[in-house]
Amino acid sequence: MVLLDQNRDEYFCNMQLRTNPTLIVVLVAMCFQSMYWPTERNNADLVLEISGIRNKKGEILIAMFNQPQGFPEDESRFFRVDTIRGLSGTTVRTVFRDLEFGEYAITMMHDEDVDGGMDYNWFGIPKEGYGFSTNYKPIFRAPKFEETSFQFTQDGQVIKVEMIY
Repeated sequence: MVLLDQNRDEYFCNMQLRTNPTLIVVLVAMCFQSMYWPTERNNADLVLEISGIRNKKGEILIAMFNQPQGFPEDESRFFRVDTIRGLSGTTVRTVFRDLEFGEYAITMMHDEDVDGGMDYNWFGIPKEGYGFSTNYKPIFRAPKFEETSFQFTQDGQVIKVEMIY
């Protein structure tokens, strides 16, 4: 059967009108599926709980690393940073939001005099508090990334760190 150009256009136009309701139903079903059936999530929230803070002076400076290069002090290699101001007790919490699952290491310091850096006595021992993920306690040297790193694997995971003074 040969259709004239005008008839052919009319035929396909009518065919599209008949298939559009089906297409709409399929699209609506896909929208509801994504709302009610969770999909795999690659990003989540990590909770950091810091305890053992000796006073309410100053602020807590936090740096997160996602690689060993530059750990623990190279500011150009920080993956994420946070500052907790207005200390109100011996324990504080902060949340790193929308973080990819993976391996991380966290270092922090209690900057009591708010000068942006660690203060040392003349033997080179820190005068202000500090801490590392996995609660690593360094002796005579800064820790390595591998000694303080942890695996972030689930939304809402809590890392607890005790400050060292």
